[in-house]
Amino acid sequence: MSANEEEGNSKRDSPNVPRRLGEVGRKSSNVGVEQDEASDDASEGRDNNRKTSKQGQESAGGILSQLRKIKKAHLQYVNAHSERLKARLAEDEIHRKEVIEEIAALEFELIAIGLGCESEEE
Repeated sequence: MSANEEEGNSKRDSPNVPRRLGEVGRKSSNVGVEQDEASDDASEGRDNNRKTSKQGQESAGGILSQLRKIKKAHLQYVNAHSERLKARLAEDEIHRKEVIEEIAALEFELIAIGLGCESEEE
């Protein structure tokens, strides 16, 4: 750090010195920075990417084809996801049964050695 930088950092009103709680700092400058502003079209909900010419009417078959592709892809995804959920549910049921059987076996062992609880809890 140079002597000028150290001197600048030691001054109370230097921009490099953090402000105390409750003090008002300098306003930030917007040099070279422009804020984003929404255009009137965007703020009114208009879709500027859509073309409103006869081209849209001519490509109705293309749109229908795309729509069918999207539907097919969506149904494939949903059906595959449904199968994954069913498989997971079956795994969970198997696990649940195994745990219940293991707990029952341990309870039986405890009762057999005389350490069973007076009251049974389910």
